[in-house]
Amino acid sequence: CYHLLLRWRAIIAVGLIFAILGGIYGAVSSYRAVKTAEAQLAQTSEETDYSQYEANLSEVEIEQVDNAVEDYIRYEEKYEESKEYYESSIKMQLNPNEVVTDEAIYRITGHESTKEILELYREKLLTEELCQQMIEANGWDIEDTKYVRELISISRISIENSMGAEIEYQNSNGLARTIMDVDDDNSDLLSIRVMAATEEESHAIIQLLQDAMPAVTEELQEEYGQFDMEMINESVLTGADSALLAAQQSVVKEINNISNLMKAQDDPLTEEQKEYFNVKLADAKMDETVAEEPEAVQEPAVVVPSMQYINLKEIILGAIVG
Repeated sequence: CYHLLLRWRAIIAVGLIFAILGGIYGAVSSYRAVKTAEAQLAQTSEETDYSQYEANLSEVEIEQVDNAVEDYIRYEEKYEESKEYYESSIKMQLNPNEVVTDEAIYRITGHESTKEILELYREKLLTEELCQQMIEANGWDIEDTKYVRELISISRISIENSMGAEIEYQNSNGLARTIMDVDDDNSDLLSIRVMAATEEESHAIIQLLQDAMPAVTEELQEEYGQFDMEMINESVLTGADSALLAAQQSVVKEINNISNLMKAQDDPLTEEQKEYFNVKLADAKMDETVAEEPEAVQEPAVVVPSMQYINLKEIILGAIVG
């Protein structure tokens, strides 16, 4: 301690040196940060200076370019939204030539307002909680339950003026079904139909719906009074679904139409306008993260109603650069 006290001047001097060096380092770092920010600001200012492109254009031509850029960005947002849906949707990725359809038919009797009651079943059954259970049951890596809901059809089948007879009807995929011996003038049918890639997936979904039916029925009985609800038929089919194919083709056409609109935005422009358009669009891409180039998606092939199924999975997922 005595020797340290003798060197107090040296210790203080060293401390002051380090303090000065630390201050200098901080000042240099701050200076560099300011200069970097100024350089970035200057670069941004240069990017947004369009005077050299506007000098050779009239006000009308400048407005045309501005409108073309705005339209491109607007179309791009629709394109990304449609393409994300197409790639994320379970329904859009099903093979329309070999889709599994699991359908349960329920009959409601003993009430005058059967039509009104049946229309409430879809809302009551397809809760967020139940749809999450369907996702977990099938091990799907999705977060939005809308992709589950679109696999499920819950609808009323009218059987008016069909007492005491067999009833034939066409469901949404065009397959004929027959329900036997309906003999109550206050009865209606409820169809719960699930589409999926495999029987295991469709069964897991429809089983959860069937398990939820008693609680929903009890809730509606408390609101509307007593009525009877029973399942009278269940069937599983595997085959072509023309309605599914039409839905897939519709989305693909929308994607490709938007893609073509994006690519055509600079068609009516002059060469000088196109140069200005490309610069403004490049800045917009930096700001809005606009896609570099829209891709075209190939439409699903026509459904073959025989056993010669086409492997559409690879065709649908393939994208052709337009």
